Amino acid sequence: MKTAIVTGATSDIGQAIISELLTNNYQVIAIGRDENKLNLLQNLSTAIVAKKIDLSDLSATIQLANELLTNYTKIDTFIHCAAIWHTEESVLAGIDYCDFSEKQVLDTLNVGLVSPMLLIRALIPKFVVNSSIIFLTGTFSNGGKGWIPYFVSKRATEDLVIGLSDELKTKHITVNAISPADTNTAAYRKFFPNDLEGTIDTKSIASETMTLVDGLETGIVRVLRKNVPTHDLFHSN
Repeated sequence: MKTAIVTGATSDIGQAIISELLTNNYQVIAIGRDENKLNLLQNLSTAIVAKKIDLSDLSATIQLANELLTNYTKIDTFIHCAAIWHTEESVLAGIDYCDFSEKQVLDTLNVGLVSPMLLIRALIPKFVVNSSIIFLTGTFSNGGKGWIPYFVSKRATEDLVIGLSDELKTKHITVNAISPADTNTAAYRKFFPNDLEGTIDTKSIASETMTLVDGLETGIVRVLRKNVPTHDLFHSN
């Protein structure tokens, strides 16, 4: 059985990807913050191992990396879905950069960019030949104004994909990103109920993620939009 690590596991996109992984006979290490949702997720299959962690806490992230190094002999894929673009009460958009708190800036960058860098750095020796690393980014059709921390975390992730894919080619580890347009998730429906017509569904993202997991291409940022052919484009907009 292959082993996959999925961050942001309890999000709608994370759950859709986990469903695809289970269908393809993966054991899934599901990383998330919400203990109740993690318990529900773990109850779906004995192939799911839930890990409760807040990736904004870098000390906890490093501790998780050490735990994974100790407990797992190999990793076949790492999929980073975790991100911060909203709280339970509000969306972190339409905000002037100077009005974000220091904590919001740091948490967004830690969850979206720094924590996966730390995890991957530690776990590279465990990745097998023809393994894969996949990130979720975003198209940002209206630009980055109003949600600079989230925008920067995603754009920097695409740079990470390009650099890391170059470095890991000789180890036969592919590194790619899925850059989806607005997606019909529970959070999107809550905060943007009038903008659902142009959204894509989570199953499309999960399916394309598995295409990259199974493929040999590397250094790709694959853009997904509704009613637009799938295409690859660095820093799409």
